[in-house]
Amino acid sequence: MASPKLYKCGSLTYTTSKLMMVFFWLFVGGTVLSVCLALPGSLLPVQLRVMSEANPGAAALSDRVKMILLSTIGGVLNMTVCPYISVVSDLRRGKWGRRIPYIIMSLPPLVLSLVLFAFNRQFGAALARLVQPWWQVTPLTMIVIVLGITMFIFQFFNMWVNSVIWYLFNDIIPPEYFSRVMAVFRIGLSGSGALFSYFFFKYAEKHSGIIYLVGAGLYAVGMGLMCFFVREGEYPPLTEEQLRVKNASLKERIIGKFTGLKDFVRESFCHRVYTYRYMMGVIAAISGAAWAFGYFLNGELGINDELLGKINGVTGFASTVGIMLASVLTAELANRWHPARIVLYNAVFAAIVALPFNLRWLFGTYPPKVYATFCIVAAIINVVLSGLLIISEQPFEMLFFPKSKYGAFCAMQALLRSIPGILLSIPVAWVFDMLATALSSHGVHPEFRFRFISVWALPWSGLVAVMAYKVYTHWGKLGGYNGFRRPAPWMPEGYETAPNLPCRPVRPLELLKSLYVFDASFTLFIILIPLYAFWQCRWRADAETTLFKHYLLWPGIFVVATAIGWVLVRKSLHQRARQAMSKSGSRIGLLHPWLMLFLFIPHLLDLANIIYCNFFVRGVFGVANLTMTAASLFLLVIAIAILARMERDVAPPPEPGKATMNPDQPPAPAVIRNSQRRISKSWSRRLRALR
Repeated sequence: MASPKLYKCGSLTYTTSKLMMVFFWLFVGGTVLSVCLALPGSLLPVQLRVMSEANPGAAALSDRVKMILLSTIGGVLNMTVCPYISVVSDLRRGKWGRRIPYIIMSLPPLVLSLVLFAFNRQFGAALARLVQPWWQVTPLTMIVIVLGITMFIFQFFNMWVNSVIWYLFNDIIPPEYFSRVMAVFRIGLSGSGALFSYFFFKYAEKHSGIIYLVGAGLYAVGMGLMCFFVREGEYPPLTEEQLRVKNASLKERIIGKFTGLKDFVRESFCHRVYTYRYMMGVIAAISGAAWAFGYFLNGELGINDELLGKINGVTGFASTVGIMLASVLTAELANRWHPARIVLYNAVFAAIVALPFNLRWLFGTYPPKVYATFCIVAAIINVVLSGLLIISEQPFEMLFFPKSKYGAFCAMQALLRSIPGILLSIPVAWVFDMLATALSSHGVHPEFRFRFISVWALPWSGLVAVMAYKVYTHWGKLGGYNGFRRPAPWMPEGYETAPNLPCRPVRPLELLKSLYVFDASFTLFIILIPLYAFWQCRWRADAETTLFKHYLLWPGIFVVATAIGWVLVRKSLHQRARQAMSKSGSRIGLLHPWLMLFLFIPHLLDLANIIYCNFFVRGVFGVANLTMTAASLFLLVIAIAILARMERDVAPPPEPGKATMNPDQPPAPAVIRNSQRRISKSWSRRLRALR
């Protein structure tokens, strides 16, 4: 009888059934964690809106107060608590492991904070009456203070869980199953969030207390069971230096904190590839600093809580289905295409192409049903792509940062991402308060200010793409697909070698065939946009010079720029594919055609959706939407050019079954001799040809 297949991760050994049970309990943990994290983020904006409507003009509910509650408190704690817990958990050794004890210790305070959220009005009103003889404070102000204290408790211990639960995968899961276990965990996160949004969010205004209490109970039971049934293995013993720090006196510990901080910073920035990865996250955080007001933007667009819950629920279900499809059908593709390629391709697309779509809200508003349809169709179109991206994000981090100090590097990343939330949250809120005043003075409703969220994010989007390009190229110089060597100066060799994934190279013939698909897509839209503009000018009664200028000039400029840009980019791609087909071009990196189509087709369908709305939702956007559609098509060409340049600077992975030589290592003497023989034969043939 054949012995069962075994899977190993450090000192842990799993059979197939045991590995499946670990997957199940991680699914349970992801589900209850999603419920716990979603409640304050989803319900607190509703509570603030209700209080604002009941107390119009109250200084206690300005945009700055909302930003402090929704963003600043979490940013400060993310910057301080996350690095500390991450580093301390790396050094912990005990019966229960080094990650699970911190999850268990944070469980009671998190449950308590959810209970406080449920009764914040009662606590606030009671405290206001209690301190009335010594402090003249309104019940509303005291309720806001209670919310601030409760949010502090929640975020403080929430950072404990979110700092270590992601590191747990790296400690207990075999590397070849990173994508699958992340898919299982993300299914729990996404599915539970979708169920809550679709069925329960509509009760947020009147029954938030009951929802908080139910969430607290689910989190206590579910997370407790996950911690009980999931086991960590044995870790390498602490070094003498680590033991000295751990056993030091209070004074030595305080002094050692500064020394440890210095080492922490020096090691985290030991190579520029890590610096570029940090900057990519920092700039993305700056870009999203204003999205704390996202709920209020939906309200300004006329989306009530019930419709918003259904939209988020359906899109969440679509995301869950996408993760399931990705884990079943495309989990192997995540390895074959490589998580680094998937994540960084998407970063360029999201930064350059996707963001301008949100600028449409400055020029019009869809009817609520049309808006809901737009969001749902977009989620369904992107279902497989979003699932593939979700199951690739965490494996990319696991393969990118050194495993020996994975928690410390993730802590530095979290710390740097929190800085924009701390430094920019209050200034951004102050800007939106000023916008409200300015709009009111010009007869515009002050809630219109939330439509400028994308205006804030737009200038930073290009920098995100630049950082993604830098990460990808330096990752390639350090081995890339052929065995990424993670810089680790504390190791004797100076590097840690990441496990190789069964990544396949891009075949030039596939790229050449895919170019025809791109040709057809661009041609369709390059023809369709001017035809629609001519139709508007021909059939509208006010087709004067101004209308002609708006409908034909600006969309026409972008259409011409798109055509010229695609011809140039296509020529370069075609030439490089031909070079790669020859022996001399065998090491040329090529744009991945199938992953590009995954990113390209959903975007084209979004463009088609916008043009459809131009035809059938009259008087909403008009020429502004058409211009943005043409501009997005031009940005799509720029994104393809950037991705092609990224691949050009990275050596492709080897063909399956073929041995490769690391370009950063010296070749063996036999390889040198064979290479010299080939060179001498080549020159002999050339000399004979000249004779």
